[in-house]
Amino acid sequence: MKKVRNVLVFALIVVFTFAQLPMSAMAKDVGISQLDDEDFVAQVKEITAFAELAEEVRWQNTNTPQFPDTLESTVEGEVVQIPVTWETDKAYDANEPEEGSYVFTAVVSEDYKVAEGVVVPCITVVISKSDVMSDDTQESSQASLEDKKEENIENIEEDIEDKKEDNIEKDIEKDIEDSNLEINNISLQSSDAYFIGEGVETNPYLIQSAEDLANLAELVNQDDEHYRSAYYELTNDIDLSAYSSGEGWTYNRRKLFHAWI
Repeated sequence: MKKVRNVLVFALIVVFTFAQLPMSAMAKDVGISQLDDEDFVAQVKEITAFAELAEEVRWQNTNTPQFPDTLESTVEGEVVQIPVTWETDKAYDANEPEEGSYVFTAVVSEDYKVAEGVVVPCITVVISKSDVMSDDTQESSQASLEDKKEENIENIEEDIEDKKEDNIEKDIEKDIEDSNLEINNISLQSSDAYFIGEGVETNPYLIQSAEDLANLAELVNQDDEHYRSAYYELTNDIDLSAYSSGEGWTYNRRKLFHAWI
């Protein structure tokens, strides 16, 4: 009887020992999990305010919007830059964006949480058909515009140079014509200034003095075709005594004087 009692006592000890082991382990595991959660909560910092985004950042009308990597925020009374990503309210393909408007909202990292009542910054992007163009296409179009601009400038400069040359030639020709006309006028004026008359048969030049006769001799000696073949009329008896001294009289040295007197 005593032997049976000892066996039962030993069995109860074994059962009690194995029953205690899982309970202790479970209790230990729960304690570790609770400790980790408390540490995590203690490390998360609260954002109490965000700095306002610039107008050109908050509203963008382009197919290549720009998003800041960080936001200026107030955390525990200090102003810091916190990393953010941006999520839109509908499907958006950055490579081939579709026409429409998109609202992108900032998403803070897991190290921060936004305090209740704090408004998270948003960026509104509007894409129109005229803006839906790849960067390569834009660069190509810009280069094409620059080439056309330079080509137009070169054409304009060439036209200006051509017109300058044409105008210079025309000015030179006009100056020559004006000079010839002026010379002819001077010649005609000079011709008429020597004598009274026109030198034609119906209105001959009038030789009225020794000075007129001396001028006629000088003009004929200069081979002036006009005076060599003109008509003259001697209106007075001419006294050449004034030419009796000095160099004397300048007579007609040429034989081609066919004037009519």
